[in-house]
Amino acid sequence: MFGVGFMLPWNTIMAAMDYFTAKFPDYKPSFSLLVAVSVPGFLTQLLVYFFLQYLPLQFKMTVTFLINSIVTVLLVLIPLVVKDQTTAYWITICLAVLFGFSYSILQVTLYGVAGPCAVLMNNLMLGVGLSGLIINAIRMIFLASIKNLDLEAQLFFYGSALFLFFCTYLSFTFVRKY
Repeated sequence: MFGVGFMLPWNTIMAAMDYFTAKFPDYKPSFSLLVAVSVPGFLTQLLVYFFLQYLPLQFKMTVTFLINSIVTVLLVLIPLVVKDQTTAYWITICLAVLFGFSYSILQVTLYGVAGPCAVLMNNLMLGVGLSGLIINAIRMIFLASIKNLDLEAQLFFYGSALFLFFCTYLSFTFVRKY
């Protein structure tokens, strides 16, 4: 579940790039959204190397899953609610930056927790692989069956966020028992 959940927001963004391209025709979200996630993610990876041990596991897992859940909802809502394209675009970029930070902390944490145990690492990697497969299959089904791009994107992102909220609950339970 954690492997699927940790990759889910990224895979959702990637699979729904047509939505962002339609909402931001004056910009290049297929480039800028990826940079907005990747650059802060890389910088965070450098920082967590030195400071990760000072953050409690509850924060590193539960809070990051919660942040990713909220960002996933907001990524679809902002372009729908904020009418000014420029404002909506820059809010979306800021959300992508926040996701990049959160995603990196969660990634390092999950690999650190699973790393000492081959079975856990195998399960995590299986979830990572399944995440891309599942999200792309769901996206294809949604695109084939729902003709309204806004409605389809909302259902797609809300479904992803629901799973992430479930992962937030699971991580809270996992950390408490861990």
